[in-house]
Amino acid sequence: MVSRLSWPVLMLVLVLTSCGEGTPETDGNDATVTPEPAGSGSATAPGDPCRLVSDQEMSGLLPNPVAGQPVNAQTCDYGPVDLALGRVDVEVFVQDVKAIGCEMYFDVGGFADETPLSWAGASAYWKTAPTQLGVCVDETWAVAITLYDPDGTSGGQAAARAIGELVLSRL
Repeated sequence: MVSRLSWPVLMLVLVLTSCGEGTPETDGNDATVTPEPAGSGSATAPGDPCRLVSDQEMSGLLPNPVAGQPVNAQTCDYGPVDLALGRVDVEVFVQDVKAIGCEMYFDVGGFADETPLSWAGASAYWKTAPTQLGVCVDETWAVAITLYDPDGTSGGQAAARAIGELVLSRL
């Protein structure tokens, strides 16, 4: 069985090894450069992807309340706050792909042979089991929205699309 975080981790390793990245940028004085807030139109990484969608906003799109927890610099897991209220879990993955391009992102992520989406442009695909939306924005950002819904209560692709549209509006 493959872990649900396997392909984002693979993407991270691929980018770090192919781009020579992996250390924070500095301003020349060895001070870490802080990225601009998401939605600012900047080309820098949004930082913690949990900042893109609040817990309240995400909970409003799902049948149960969730709380976002950063998994790594590219991934936020919005997990149920109380399993008695529902078990839907959402993972938001955002990565800068300027160095590798969208084609490699989709190939490594397993999206290349999946169903293209007209509403999000030519660089967007659905996968199923679990429901997963993959979008590449302007050859700059790779976004994956993964919806884990063991009870089938979330609305599937409609919920993933609503989450995807919200995330994309903030990049």
